[in-house]
Amino acid sequence: MTEPTQAQRAAAASVARITADAMLREKRDTGLKSIFSKAEIKIIDKWIVGNDPTLDLTEAIRRLVEIGLKAKAK
Repeated sequence: MTEPTQAQRAAAASVARITADAMLREKRDTGLKSIFSKAEIKIIDKWIVGNDPTLDLTEAIRRLVEIGLKAKAK
């Protein structure tokens, strides 16, 4: 068996990173779904689509909390 090339190692590392990120995101989202109701998640998802479709659920919630804290502080 031959040693993998640098390109093969880089490709394997990229796939591993993508897989790990997806698994962590799924675990985070599952935890959030135990805190928020389906209706609340749906509202947050609509907010994401209307504001920044690149956001994931956790980042959207962080931004919404930040907005809420700033609004209350005024």
